[in-house]
Amino acid sequence: MDSTSPSLSKREVALLAGWERTGVNRITTGDLAEALDLSKPLAAVILARLARKGALDHLGRGVYGVRPMRAVSVPWATSGIVAVANLLEGRDYYVGGPVALTTHHLTAQVYHSVIDVFVPGWRPAQKLSHAQIVFHTLRWPEAYHLGITQIPIGQVMVKMSDPERTLLDLIDRPNLLGSARSAITAVENALTTVDVDRLISYAARWPRHATRQRLGYLLDRAGMSRARLASLLQGKRPTQVVPLLRDEPNRGPIYSPWRVRANDVGDVSESVRGNV
Repeated sequence: MDSTSPSLSKREVALLAGWERTGVNRITTGDLAEALDLSKPLAAVILARLARKGALDHLGRGVYGVRPMRAVSVPWATSGIVAVANLLEGRDYYVGGPVALTTHHLTAQVYHSVIDVFVPGWRPAQKLSHAQIVFHTLRWPEAYHLGITQIPIGQVMVKMSDPERTLLDLIDRPNLLGSARSAITAVENALTTVDVDRLISYAARWPRHATRQRLGYLLDRAGMSRARLASLLQGKRPTQVVPLLRDEPNRGPIYSPWRVRANDVGDVSESVRGNV
């Protein structure tokens, strides 16, 4: 340890060693108070002291991430994804967007500095373990079950959108990748590496009609048969015309039966056409 850092008492070392031995990577004031038969105020003091000494990472009110013993009092970058999982343990949430693209190897880009997290209620953005955490609100009934899986990262299980759900989120919220053009390109490039029938089944249960229209159009122009895409139309022709790229000029041909305006004309990816 750095000699300029506050030293740990024998009791603190014993606590940390016990947590490491039993795989504890998240601790709250309530957990410590119950384990040691302490009052919550005293437990809060102990955890705050350990955080000041560099043994814990403060994640939120009364919630701490436990560092490995080798990382006490030295510079240490706990994974931002792990920090999110520790902060939101026991709650509805999932990590999605660009970080999920990277985790599932759906892109050659490495996204980790900004982590998009979906939660049922509004939360302000915050910094955790050198990553900027941006929270997005989703309230529809299946939001935290449809296509959500658990990914082991170290000793922590992280709730994350699976590959197909990740692509649907990008179509639904293209600003996750900065622009609709970037999002649609990422989806097209990933179509040959995901389970397309699973993607269609998720989309058939999606609450936003425009997202189903855009996905149907993308799969149609990639060469998928209309029979496989029938569930996206749900037996009727959409009533509203939607642009493929919602943040670019609304001009270009309209394609049936999806009623999607192809305002990216000239940018159709030939690499995915006919290969899905």
